[in-house]
Amino acid sequence: MEPLERRGASRASWIAAAVLLSAFGTCHAAGTGQLVVSATVLSKGSCHFRSTPATLAFGTINPASTVAATAATSVVVRCSGSGNSSTVTYSLAAGNGLYSPGAGLRRMRHATVTTAYMAYTLSLSPAGATIPKGQDFTIGVSGTVAPTDFQDAASGAYSDRVVLDLNP
Repeated sequence: MEPLERRGASRASWIAAAVLLSAFGTCHAAGTGQLVVSATVLSKGSCHFRSTPATLAFGTINPASTVAATAATSVVVRCSGSGNSSTVTYSLAAGNGLYSPGAGLRRMRHATVTTAYMAYTLSLSPAGATIPKGQDFTIGVSGTVAPTDFQDAASGAYSDRVVLDLNP
């Protein structure tokens, strides 16, 4: 019989296998448990932005105003993919931004007074839909700064950067 090394197996791999077998040989069942198994099947489509980066500009805000400052822009997406379906279902989510103090809380930071912030809200419409493959689709992006968030704000420019996550 040929030595193990000539048959393609190294001595180290045989030793490792022996150690593993001896370790499993001494295990005893001490009870039962459950294992949750899950999977996500991706769409046969894929979507991408046709227009980025977009800018949501609130413009000049008068701190004496009692009316919320609003802004709107849009992004354009196009979906494609394989499969028999002529449509793709997408979802779009907005991140919290660079200066968020917590989940779902967005705020812009002052350009020079880096300890000054101004809160704002953001919405996407529609944030998800089933759209035709191969056609541009426009998604509205709107934002609001409440008067309570700008009335006592330091004067000057504010900004933030938000990541838009488009799936599939």
